[in-house]
Amino acid sequence: MDVAIFSDTFMPCTNGVVNTVWSISKGLKKAGNSVHVFALSDKDSDEVIEGVIVHKFQGRIFRYYEDYRMRYMIPIRRIFKIAKKVNFDVIHSNSHLSMGFCALLLSRLKKIPLITTFHTLIPQYLEMYTDYLKATYYEKSRILRFAYKSKFIGFINKITNKLIWWWLSYYNICTWITTPSTFSKKILINNGIYKEKILVVPNPIDISTYKKAKEKNEIPLILHAGRLSPEKRVDILIKALKHVKSDFECIITSEGSNRELLQELAIKEGVSKKVKFTGMVSKKKLTEYYHKANLFVSPAIYDTFNNCVAEALSHNTPVIVDKKSGATDFVKHGINGLIVKSSNPKGYASQIDLLLKKNDFKNISNGIKDYTDINNIVAKFERIYTKKNKKNKKVFFDIIKYLFSGAFFYFLLALGEVGVVLHNAIHK
Repeated sequence: MDVAIFSDTFMPCTNGVVNTVWSISKGLKKAGNSVHVFALSDKDSDEVIEGVIVHKFQGRIFRYYEDYRMRYMIPIRRIFKIAKKVNFDVIHSNSHLSMGFCALLLSRLKKIPLITTFHTLIPQYLEMYTDYLKATYYEKSRILRFAYKSKFIGFINKITNKLIWWWLSYYNICTWITTPSTFSKKILINNGIYKEKILVVPNPIDISTYKKAKEKNEIPLILHAGRLSPEKRVDILIKALKHVKSDFECIITSEGSNRELLQELAIKEGVSKKVKFTGMVSKKKLTEYYHKANLFVSPAIYDTFNNCVAEALSHNTPVIVDKKSGATDFVKHGINGLIVKSSNPKGYASQIDLLLKKNDFKNISNGIKDYTDINNIVAKFERIYTKKNKKNKKVFFDIIKYLFSGAFFYFLLALGEVGVVLHNAIHK
């Protein structure tokens, strides 16, 4: 099978989407398929990496989230030139943005089945950022206080949320939609994405570095891995540590827009001596942390899967997650971890204490290995790629909603770019 995979984020960026896209690309190649990846990256190039043909298109760094890139002028001419030489059997899109639009255009004009994977609950992330903005700057900004008190922010959020779901009509246009958890599937269905098109396929996790025997620590180690941005809610973890009665050390890895604020928060909460911020670490070092940790805590909500939680489980490390997380598909309360229902610092603190005092979980990694095995997941995608589906009778209206809202948001993004340039020029 000749497979074309499209993504707006790719190496050298590192995030869950990149890891998933790359693992599936390599897995499909290993299974005997010809795989072409079309992705926004740091440069224009054509490369062969581990047998996968990678077509990179230089994109602008998305200023609000540097792990993603954007491109206003889509490289459709170069993509169609490649598609003339390769008769693709299927297109697999991992975004509804720049490269997602290219995938859709190629699919419609060449009449190639389009499969798409839904990775990110963007409307819920917007809600998280709004809550974070209020919690962080409400007392500092008179304009922000007025905006909230006058209900202007609520009004804007309501309209924006509607338009984002219009933008996500992209998924209704596709042949099949995959998403990594039943948690995210339910949210999609509740917001107008066609139930009959959605299939759940977990993200693959590399367990090649797995070690059976756990190290023992004199002082229990709490680990958090993942991007330091508002939607990961690392601030909840830091506030929770203040209420933990047991002795502990805590390691927080990775980088993000919130790192400095989180470090300041650790000082404010009086736990800075027990918390270590490592910044970005190598895969080898992260594996060592997974292996040493007594427990892994992720307060993130609205993750469609949460690769880091699955990785922790694969290293026999029990986890604590929120009830509003895609990880609840594979985290079983009282079996391989705990699910927090009271989503606040004290709720997390009580669960952390519970695990630190008594952790008698055994064979934690058993279920996660087969569930996230790359060979099983590649086989699922190969079946989906050849699976027939009925035509969408409402496709015209979905295309109109997608194009209208997409043009609106790209206009806002362009406006934001201009604003940043002017701000930098004025304050030089």
